[in-house]
Amino acid sequence: MLLFYHRVPSNLSKEFDSQNSSTKAKALNRVEVTRSVGGLQAFVRAGLIRKKIVNQKKALDFTQPDVLGIQGQCRGVLARLKWGAWFVHVHSSVPTAIFLQSLTRGFLVQHEFFKRLMHYHNQMDKVIKVQSVYRSRQQASQYKALTRQTNVPISAIKVFLHLLNDSDLDFQGEIVLSRLRTEVVHLIRDNQQLDGHVNELDTKIALLVKNKITLDEVQRTSGGVVVLNLPLPNSTADDQDFNNLPPPKRSVMVTEKVKKVGKGVVLTLFGYTQMHREEFLLLKLFQRSIHEELAGVVSLSEFIMGKFTFINLLMQYGRGAKEHRYLKDLLGSVINETHFC
Repeated sequence: MLLFYHRVPSNLSKEFDSQNSSTKAKALNRVEVTRSVGGLQAFVRAGLIRKKIVNQKKALDFTQPDVLGIQGQCRGVLARLKWGAWFVHVHSSVPTAIFLQSLTRGFLVQHEFFKRLMHYHNQMDKVIKVQSVYRSRQQASQYKALTRQTNVPISAIKVFLHLLNDSDLDFQGEIVLSRLRTEVVHLIRDNQQLDGHVNELDTKIALLVKNKITLDEVQRTSGGVVVLNLPLPNSTADDQDFNNLPPPKRSVMVTEKVKKVGKGVVLTLFGYTQMHREEFLLLKLFQRSIHEELAGVVSLSEFIMGKFTFINLLMQYGRGAKEHRYLKDLLGSVINETHFC
């Protein structure tokens, strides 16, 4: 297919150009007019809508109180429905709530108490110092009230009541009493030493009687204390018999000796209970000894046959008149009840 291009004359092209420009100008004029009309219409519509809105606002402002009341009532009804269900749930769970509240309060109180206790524990030295200062000032004020005031409080009189009866005669009596107590302690020690010597002599005499030891053997073993010029027939045979005798039971004698020494040490340590403090401490020692020694006793026969240390100490303690009266008042009723049962 062949295309043939013919050259257009120049005058025709000019006519076409003039027609196109005129057409374009008309189209542009129509667009401008259309835009102007559309803007005017939009402005008019906006004015009408604003006027309508203003009229609606005026109508709504006239009915605003009624609308607000209705809205408030609706909100109240909704809130009452919502909180009413919650209140019913809470009232139905009152025991659980009380239990949880008690747990919470207890935890808070315990936490506060523990915090305060730890604070006092960390400041124990200061607490003791404050307590001592407070007691000293309190006693000083009470003593000042006792010596200078006429109407003395009963609390001050109770604190210093033991000082109101003291005099020079009482002081001298205390000195004499302390001196007599010291003499009693020394006499008790002397008596115990003499008792020990007597026990040793009894043991030696018993051994002499039992084993038939001759006087020569006694003189030789005792270091020449007793010297008797008596004829001793058959000394060689007696010596052989003495050598053939079984050895004495030293363990039993040592045990008894140790018990006596321990008893003496205990009584000496506690001052033979001449003061109330030493007597109280000795009674506490009796209590601890009873607990320790009776812990391993499993039967009544074992208790009856056993030789306990606290029994010896208690017998030694009960020899005094005061201690005898104290033990009688303490254990008399129990012994009588056991005897009659």
